[in-house]
Amino acid sequence: MTTLTPGILLGIGNALLDVTAEVELSFLLKYGIELDTAVSGDERHASLLVDLEKQYPTTHCAGGSGLNVLRSAQWILRVPGICTFVGCIGNDSAGKMLLKSAEKDGVDAVFQIAECETSLCIVMAVADQRSLCSFQRASSLFSFTEMLRAEMQHRLQRASVIYLSGFFLNVCTRTARYVTTYARENQKRFVLDLGAPRVVDAQAELVRWLLPETDVLFGNEAEFRALGRTLGISDSTNGKNLCKAVQKWISQEAEQLNRDHARILLMTRGKEPVVVATSAEGVTEYPCMEVAKEAIVDVNGAGDAFLGGFLARYIQHCSVDECVTCGLLTSNAVIQQRGCNFPELSPAGR
Repeated sequence: MTTLTPGILLGIGNALLDVTAEVELSFLLKYGIELDTAVSGDERHASLLVDLEKQYPTTHCAGGSGLNVLRSAQWILRVPGICTFVGCIGNDSAGKMLLKSAEKDGVDAVFQIAECETSLCIVMAVADQRSLCSFQRASSLFSFTEMLRAEMQHRLQRASVIYLSGFFLNVCTRTARYVTTYARENQKRFVLDLGAPRVVDAQAELVRWLLPETDVLFGNEAEFRALGRTLGISDSTNGKNLCKAVQKWISQEAEQLNRDHARILLMTRGKEPVVVATSAEGVTEYPCMEVAKEAIVDVNGAGDAFLGGFLARYIQHCSVDECVTCGLLTSNAVIQQRGCNFPELSPAGR
């Protein structure tokens, strides 16, 4: 294994403060929110947070998909400061809370500070189902000039793996192109998370540009299907065939650009086996680990946790088998918690 050094894994994404509460169905219906849905907050939800905190106990923790990936990796690694996260928060109490939470989890959080409110994700659980209402505020204001600061250049230099959350593609495309080029020119490995089907659809041209530069591509089945449509791949119903076709498309593009290299594609499919496509070994399926139904609390952070666990081993140059196994162990632990949170000991500490 490679020796772990501070900031060896650098991630860029949207930072949100997660506010979680167990509520009654009537509370959701009052704000026009259905069970098991995710909505963007608007004027209908202006008083939701105040109302929530008056009626129910709430918990707060650092959130956003990209930050959750790094928090998961950091939980496995257990050495503070191995992971650096870059994003934007507001100059308010929520931003301070988010920063404190990320640092408590061992993440080196480097935030641009915007003169507005910090982005929030309000997580409302009804029994074993949960609904989300997100407010994209400061996270959407990240500026490319932040990447040129000496402090940020130092963190880019010390990283050996750069991870880009797909949701960030809607925020600052210039930063996405910059860090991808930086990774190639400085012999660093680049990881892309597709984020969501709507991201792939909205940023199709940018995603196609990023793919040949990518060392690890991660997404769930719906995101890969959206990618397949973007790339003109006809067979998008079978996970293994789809991964194989995407791998072939990327290799052909990369070869034309003289950038072909070993590449890993990761497709999660809920409780179905994870599909892994590599340049050298083709396509392999890895069964998910069994968890008793009554032990499952919340599956929404499973994908972030899987990628975080995978990257915790990937930065140490472990085998694909070891990386995937660590991803599955991490996901397994997280789905037994409320939100993307962790038991006291990581698999690495057992």
